[in-house]
Amino acid sequence: REDTREATPYDGKRERGITVREYLERWQKYAHEDMEVILIAMIYLDRCCVKTKMQVTKRNVHRLLLACLVVGSKWVNDKPFTNTHYAAVGGVTVADLNTIERQLITDISFSLHVEPRQLKVYKKEFM
Repeated sequence: REDTREATPYDGKRERGITVREYLERWQKYAHEDMEVILIAMIYLDRCCVKTKMQVTKRNVHRLLLACLVVGSKWVNDKPFTNTHYAAVGGVTVADLNTIERQLITDISFSLHVEPRQLKVYKKEFM
């Protein structure tokens, strides 16, 4: 069945050859992040999908997740890595990462704060 929805900056040219689990394992290994950033990324992903009514697909899941992870990492860490590093970990160009990062922040209306109780709910759900 043909995908007729309008393309977004999160859409890759093709499906990635890596599972979401492998992608998250790669993120943890090379970005040296703990589960808090991953949980915050899940919250951002949910916020984005609710606000934009976007569906997660095989073509957008990795780039959308990467944007959420990068923004979450920058929210949590005093000294995050550079976008050059994050782009290499995520398998995208720095220009693409900059684009999807800006898009995500706009899509969630700069709503970056996560309440501790919401983090606790996601922790219970995902762990």
